[in-house]
Amino acid sequence: MLENQTLTKSTTSFKNKNLNEKAPKPKIAKYIWGFILLLFLVGLGIFALLPQQNDEQYLKYLIDKLTNQGSLPAGEMKDYCHLNYVLNQKMTLECACLLDQINWDNPPLPEELPKEWEEIGTGSPTGRLFKHKIYGFEIRFDYGNPNLNPKADGYHDHWHRENPLATNQNDRYLTKNCQVVRKGHTQSHIPLRKKRNL
Repeated sequence: MLENQTLTKSTTSFKNKNLNEKAPKPKIAKYIWGFILLLFLVGLGIFALLPQQNDEQYLKYLIDKLTNQGSLPAGEMKDYCHLNYVLNQKMTLECACLLDQINWDNPPLPEELPKEWEEIGTGSPTGRLFKHKIYGFEIRFDYGNPNLNPKADGYHDHWHRENPLATNQNDRYLTKNCQVVRKGHTQSHIPLRKKRNL
């Protein structure tokens, strides 16, 4: 019985001793972090040695590709339009329609415009004027006039897309399909499909 008490007492003190000691950290963890850091630094070095394609070179590549093939995939066309405007201050009608980032088949409410659009004024007694922060495009939202005939263009809430390449009133607006129309043309009014909360 004395042996059992001694064994129990020594086992208990061994357990308490082990619980109070910190387990040694495996050295392998240091090596893993060192290896990860080394890989990261090697990757940065390789990236720095690679020739960087600047915007002018990329635009030249896109212009050559567009000239040779007649078209570009959607992503490259957007890059071409953006860079051609930023670097050369050139804008085509096709690019203007691509870069405005609005689905004109189902136009948004003014509050739902992408963040690139900012309100700059009224534009008309019953409207709100917005300008694209990067490209300078302008669009105008007109509130519908319930005093008009329900078949009239101005009866319902609608948008007007200003043609950024307009030279006079005959080419002032764009339709929802990006066709050039004169001021007052029926298709220059792009109605909302959804109702505004009053």
